[in-house]
Amino acid sequence: METVSNTKKKVLKCVIDEQGRLGVYAIGLVEYPAIEEQWVAMASHKFNHQVMERRMLYGAAMVPDKYIYRVDEVTMEEFYVYFDAATIAQCAQMFFKQGLQNEATFEHQFSLEGCAVVESWLVEGEQDKSRMFGMELPVGTWVIGVKVENEEVWQKVKAGEIKGFSIEGRFAELQVNANAINVRQMLLEQIKNLLSHEYIERNNGAISGK
Repeated sequence: METVSNTKKKVLKCVIDEQGRLGVYAIGLVEYPAIEEQWVAMASHKFNHQVMERRMLYGAAMVPDKYIYRVDEVTMEEFYVYFDAATIAQCAQMFFKQGLQNEATFEHQFSLEGCAVVESWLVEGEQDKSRMFGMELPVGTWVIGVKVENEEVWQKVKAGEIKGFSIEGRFAELQVNANAINVRQMLLEQIKNLLSHEYIERNNGAISGK
């Protein structure tokens, strides 16, 4: 089995344009945030969220420099993709500039009504608000708070059928030098990938409210 230290897999940096033709266009509510589809489901493998009495969901929408393992469904080529902090900041700003706060889906298949992004911020340091919710996220992470007024969706949250966020968007991809990647970080991410389902089950968050 190929190890991370001698991998020859390509690494793609995802970027957007400033004309609004690329970027995040919806927030997916999914059961397993670690599941990634070719260009619509860039979810954090270290997702952590809590459900508040106001029917609020909080969690990371995008995490900087997180190398995500991918497989091309056509060619079966294995590779990694990632976003840097600057691109994430652009995505967060453009999302609101374009008025996409009410664009939500369930499992990237069905549009949802009554689910809106009403809070949003970028992690800036150790004293970040995200720590209040038990999250330890790196600087540059885009954190969102989603208000759930859809009763059917809320019941799915309570039943554990929705556990995290997964952005939907279109991005340009730039190939980078794999030798410049932090090998230790990639190894840790691979381990997290293997344990992702178990991790999510252990960190399903506190559920409250009617």
